[in-house]
Amino acid sequence: AGENIFAYFNDNTKYFKIFYNGELQNILKSNVELVYEAGRNIIAYIDNSKNSFHAFYKGEVQDLEDYKPKSFQVGNDLMAYVNNTGEFYALIDGEKKLLSSFEPEIYKVKDDLIVFSEQGYFKVFYKGEIIELENYVPKDFKINESTIAFIGLDGWLKAFTNGKYITVTNDLVTSFV
Repeated sequence: AGENIFAYFNDNTKYFKIFYNGELQNILKSNVELVYEAGRNIIAYIDNSKNSFHAFYKGEVQDLEDYKPKSFQVGNDLMAYVNNTGEFYALIDGEKKLLSSFEPEIYKVKDDLIVFSEQGYFKVFYKGEIIELENYVPKDFKINESTIAFIGLDGWLKAFTNGKYITVTNDLVTSFV
């Protein structure tokens, strides 16, 4: 379930159903249970009977790929996925956007952010723009709302928050929550 949306597969009727804006909709009939994930205003799902990939965004079904993706993650009004050929895409406010022709080493979608690494660079997709944060990937990072926090190579706590990259403190930090 997302903040304002949820989905389920009915084993008896074989319908994949989505509840959104006070309305329950039959989305798809399938003999095979679907793989799906919900965020705010969005549900991404794989139709295993056809191996295709789709999104339900603000009441509309969008066909994204003819083949199931390698992976996908959902956030608030956005999602990211790696298609079957390794290209990295996002669906932002209902629009499909190619983020990279290369499969990211890691990626995480949470709230309003897509954080990923590509060729050893730590990046964030924020408000339509890819921003390079570091030329290395931190061992650990945390995401909440519009903020990413991590400990830099210098031991300082760093953050990307509301579109700005900052050093939170010059104190040596070994852990944070």
